[in-house]
Amino acid sequence: MTDQILIYMLKNKLLISILCCIFSMHYAYSQQQGFIENVYKFIEDPGKFALNQEPGHVPLVPFTSVQAALENNWNKSGGFLSLNGQWKFKWSENPDQSPKDFFTSTFNDSKWNNIKVPSNWEMEGYGDPVFRNVSQPFRSNPPFIPHDYNPVGSYRKIVKLPSDWKGKEVFLHMEAATSASFVWVNGKEVGFNEGANEPAEYNITKYLKPGTNLIAINVYKYSAGTYLEDQDFWRLSGIFRDVYLLATPKVHLRDYFVATDLDKDYRNATISIAAEIANYSINDQTGYSVRATLSDKSHKPVVQNMVSEKVSIEGKQNLKVNLTAPVSNPDKWSSEKPNLYYLTLELLNSQGKTVEVLSNRIGFKKVEVIHQALYVNGVPVKLNGTNSHMQHPDLGHTMDIETIRKDLTLMKQFNINCVRTSHYPPTIDYLNLADEMGMFIVDETGDEAHATEYISGRPEWRDAYVDRVQGMVLRDRNHPSIIFWSAGNESGTGNNICEVIKEGKRLDPTRIFMYGGNTDDEGWKNEVPCEDIIGPRYPTPYGLKTRIAQVPESKDPRPSFMDEYISVEGNGGGGLDEYWDVIYNYPRCIGGALWDWVSPGIREKLQLLTDASKNHINTAIKGRGKLVPGKTGNAVELTGYDQWVDVYRDPALDITGKQLTLSLWVFPRNWNTDGTFITKGSYQYGLRQKTKDSLEFYVTDANRTSFSVSLPQNWENTWHHLAGIYDGKNLSIYVDGKLTGSKPFSGSITNKPFPVNIGRNAEIEGQEYAGRTSNARFDQVAIFNKAIPIDQLLNPTPALKEQAQLWLDFDEVQDKGTYFSMGIGGRSYGLIWPDRTPQPELWQVKKSAQPANVSLINSEDGTVEVWNRFHFTNLSELKTTWQLQANGKVIQQGELNVSVNPLQKQIVTIPYHKPDLQAGAEYRILVSFGLKKAVSWAPEGFEVAWNQLELPWKKSEEVLQAQNAYEVSFNESPDAIAITGKDFEYVFDKTTGELKSMKY
Repeated sequence: MTDQILIYMLKNKLLISILCCIFSMHYAYSQQQGFIENVYKFIEDPGKFALNQEPGHVPLVPFTSVQAALENNWNKSGGFLSLNGQWKFKWSENPDQSPKDFFTSTFNDSKWNNIKVPSNWEMEGYGDPVFRNVSQPFRSNPPFIPHDYNPVGSYRKIVKLPSDWKGKEVFLHMEAATSASFVWVNGKEVGFNEGANEPAEYNITKYLKPGTNLIAINVYKYSAGTYLEDQDFWRLSGIFRDVYLLATPKVHLRDYFVATDLDKDYRNATISIAAEIANYSINDQTGYSVRATLSDKSHKPVVQNMVSEKVSIEGKQNLKVNLTAPVSNPDKWSSEKPNLYYLTLELLNSQGKTVEVLSNRIGFKKVEVIHQALYVNGVPVKLNGTNSHMQHPDLGHTMDIETIRKDLTLMKQFNINCVRTSHYPPTIDYLNLADEMGMFIVDETGDEAHATEYISGRPEWRDAYVDRVQGMVLRDRNHPSIIFWSAGNESGTGNNICEVIKEGKRLDPTRIFMYGGNTDDEGWKNEVPCEDIIGPRYPTPYGLKTRIAQVPESKDPRPSFMDEYISVEGNGGGGLDEYWDVIYNYPRCIGGALWDWVSPGIREKLQLLTDASKNHINTAIKGRGKLVPGKTGNAVELTGYDQWVDVYRDPALDITGKQLTLSLWVFPRNWNTDGTFITKGSYQYGLRQKTKDSLEFYVTDANRTSFSVSLPQNWENTWHHLAGIYDGKNLSIYVDGKLTGSKPFSGSITNKPFPVNIGRNAEIEGQEYAGRTSNARFDQVAIFNKAIPIDQLLNPTPALKEQAQLWLDFDEVQDKGTYFSMGIGGRSYGLIWPDRTPQPELWQVKKSAQPANVSLINSEDGTVEVWNRFHFTNLSELKTTWQLQANGKVIQQGELNVSVNPLQKQIVTIPYHKPDLQAGAEYRILVSFGLKKAVSWAPEGFEVAWNQLELPWKKSEEVLQAQNAYEVSFNESPDAIAITGKDFEYVFDKTTGELKSMKY
């Protein structure tokens, strides 16, 4: 038998060859299809968050000379190729609809659109932006995510490699993509990443060919990683930070960590550098060393010829080398004095030839805790901070450098000296500018499992938590602006948080850690004992003082930083002076961060509709809803993803009594668990699809009364007329003109405090709504305060529309420009508006923690106490001016030569002369501190602090003449009191004390 098989095979070599080829091709294709076919095995597994990635490292690009490295223009390095710009793009609603072979070289993408990278695809017109705070936009069940709606962005880009990259190692670097991404090069699977705000880097050398190459990327909106990205913000997707290729020599300086330490006098320093050399060749390499040079801001060398020992590196291995040198009295870095030095690192081969050069800016800074206070360079500091999302009204989470500079400039102008990067690492440009302009940064790990905090205690999630702190610390640890780290926000108190802190401190033993958001004031507990800085969050000033500030060091040696302590929602922001009285008077209280910097509105079209009723109520399409062909004319189409019709509050819709009609045409699409049609909250009245096969009509008197009917068989994707009618005796539901069911009822409808919405329930479907809105088209939506016969509703006349309290035909939409949308939650907060205009409360932020303060001691001799609250700046560096004012008019003024050391107080005399007092005049001294010279964030003369001191001067011997005042009469009746004068009258109600009327 064996001989027969052998003979057969020899006679059929061609057939066997063909079969082997087919098998080989099928196997290769199946291997290529691994990501696509097994996508859920990746994106629903908390243990799978990275595949074939390079370890994290400091952002770097190699140069060939020290001079070129000092210029640090990446585009001129020869080893950098930006992939930002236009990519071919296809948006799909879920993985099943995503093209399966889009990553192959033969795929035809000619009909695809282009998309700008970096960007969030929702900001480019694909899919819907949704805003949530605690809840996910879907029912949480970690690690599982929706299968029917999980948008996929498929990206393709043809890249031509420079000819001189032959023989080099090439890496694909992606700074950020939400939430999971898969990478192919020339049709071959490369790697996978989860983590929306941390970089991912792949060695793609073996996948490349000379000339043109295809890079393909699939990005998934939701993944298991989404459960760690539950931040209070817009849920946006896509490749939204930089993408580039990096080419390096086969022996490459792949990372370095710079630590600076100061002596006990905080004068002289030691610089320590831990550099990592990678050997990508298969052969051992010998005689390599690293040379470091430190230069000042003028590029004048401060430390030269700092050279490591020569080392040998085995093939395909990495090796670390260390360099250390003393630095005599360097200029220190702080938020007030952001002194930077230039560091270059040269990789030298065995002949001493420079293989590559890296450069960076560093700062000399030492942060430590002494007696419960936070010290920087030996000085106790107070942090007037703000939380800040990476948020732009037109770009979403993609931040341009101009907006970042504007943000930091405004912060500096309003005396903010600290930013907590809520709640993930920021862009690299943000940290570079913070180094340059002077801003303390609390860099926060992108771990927030707010809706499912319990996963912080689950071991299977441990590595996913830790992976994010690794990405942050390895990228950012050389930035002097980072004053300490944060282990994340509102992610529970399980052991995974301490694992994050443990790993972060292993990677950077020079800094300490806090953790945000799981404790308040009154219920404060030591739930995360591994953090080096405690809260609380949102305490009262009294609670902050008694429960935190006055706790002795023997009980808890850790300082207190309120990672959030005032929310500036709406008109919020009060009480700042009271908080800062505690902060300034107690060393343990080092300050806090306000919630938050920018109101995160995104620019949306203002689409107004016409109400054909007599009331002409303002009505608008919200979200990305649009008009489409309807039952008659046009209809509004809502997709179920935070789209609805907003009907503004009007008394005409606060219908009470014993008659009501709700009428509409609806074209329902596939059931998505939400069939909200017309609602005025959950109680007053509504008509909604309750389940996949039932329709509910409800009203409320003392209790909610409702009943449901079955839906017809042909319910989906067909137009139907629905009516809910209350005639004082019965609640009735009509479907397609037929009475489908009724229920006896004779109560009086009561008014409830919620607006009417179409396609959404305003009472429950807000920023904490873990679901979808109505997925349907609507036409001829009407509300009446009377019972209307069904035949009239089916054949409406202009006269019937006039009788309605609301009638929407949706035939046209009025484009009234744009507005800043806060999505389904609708709340507005922030110290600045989305266009970076300051809100009023920002001025109070500037005043309460201003760096110089003046208080009056003696008005007769002009002595005042000047308190320099700066940490590193003498007040002699500012121009101090004074004015003596009478009723706001300047009558004397001058300049003061003030020299007060940081954190010191001094008695100063203002050389005014007491004037001849005028009857009725109020006298004040205004002291102002301004910049003597322009800085990067403000012009010369810019005011940084001021005090207006009230002088107790009165001229009592003279009385105002009556002819200079109005005659005033006081008249009292049984019900009211009237105060009347020339051209005015005020009437007060005697029972309530209210001002009933005002005429003037």
